[in-house]
Amino acid sequence: MVMSLLSATGSLSAVGFLPHRSCFLLDTNLILLHVVSDALIAFAYMAIPVILLYFHLKRREHSFGAVFYLFAAFIVLCGVSHILGIWTMWHPDYYFEGLVKAVTAAVSVATAIALIPIVPKVLALKSPAEWEAAHVKLKEQVLARQQAEDAQIKTIQELKASNLELERFAYIASHDLQAPLRTVSSFSQLLEQRYGEQFDERAAGYFKHMRNGVELMQRLIDDLLQLSRLNTQSRNIQDISLASACQHAMTRLGSLITESGASIKLENLPTLKFDRSELVQLFQNLIGNAIKFQPQGQKPEIVISAERVDGKHRIGIKDNGIGIDEKYRTEVFEIFRRLHTQEEFEGTGIGLALVKKIVDFYQGEIEVDSVEGEGTTITLVFPENREVSSVPAAE
Repeated sequence: MVMSLLSATGSLSAVGFLPHRSCFLLDTNLILLHVVSDALIAFAYMAIPVILLYFHLKRREHSFGAVFYLFAAFIVLCGVSHILGIWTMWHPDYYFEGLVKAVTAAVSVATAIALIPIVPKVLALKSPAEWEAAHVKLKEQVLARQQAEDAQIKTIQELKASNLELERFAYIASHDLQAPLRTVSSFSQLLEQRYGEQFDERAAGYFKHMRNGVELMQRLIDDLLQLSRLNTQSRNIQDISLASACQHAMTRLGSLITESGASIKLENLPTLKFDRSELVQLFQNLIGNAIKFQPQGQKPEIVISAERVDGKHRIGIKDNGIGIDEKYRTEVFEIFRRLHTQEEFEGTGIGLALVKKIVDFYQGEIEVDSVEGEGTTITLVFPENREVSSVPAAE
């Protein structure tokens, strides 16, 4: 376009033209008015691109791309046009001035066309009032969420306090219940020793039921004490051999193992960080259940093994017992949840609940795989890298 304009005009020579001030009849005031006005306009036009450039450098994420540069070029050229207005007061370079105006016109048209698709985007921006309303709404939401979180924290604290109180109550109650229970047991034994020969068959049956009830209550209290102590006792966390813990548990179950003729195999058991007494208690309950829940006349066969998979230790306790119905595989770990009567299998319904509580404390999981009549495999899964801290004993 510039070359075509040069061809049309021939050259930018000012020969034959008069300076622009001649049109103002050399009126000093009129010339001064135009010069000062053009100078101020040119200054403003030149300042705007500098401000835009500063904005662009500070907030690049708000740049509008090519439109930004077109708009800056348009403003600069407008400023140049006004500077040429001053120049032509004394120098009649009107072809050059016209050429600058032509370039300014081309850039102006390009800028206007480029602005068209931006207008809807700009109109979509929120107004200050809308931003203020959104800000107020956000503050209200933040306040509501904070209040909800505060209420939740308060509820959690109350639940913790309530649970602690219940655990202390369970410990104290179960501990204090042993004294009257021992009294009942002792006096029933004395009564039977002194007057047992005078009892008929019915009276002897009554005393047998009473002794069984006392023994069951004693086991129930002992299990409740063990369960309540889990959250109150101090722990000595150290590297414990699972094989050693199993052997200790088997020693405690010596008479039961002998009477049942149980076979127990230990395979590839690792060393993990545990409190020894809790680990022994865990295996004692699991092995005891595997021995107890057997078909009539069958000898228990138990295999305890371990493997490391994907950064986790998987410890399996497999038996050949009666199995667990699929719909009860999670319920059996609930406290006092029994699937059989006392006549079928003795128990308090606390053993597996105690197992689950121990496993939960050590950040583990329990998996149950069972087929009714064919046996059960209980798998304890513990992360290889886990932080386990001691819990101070409650005063």
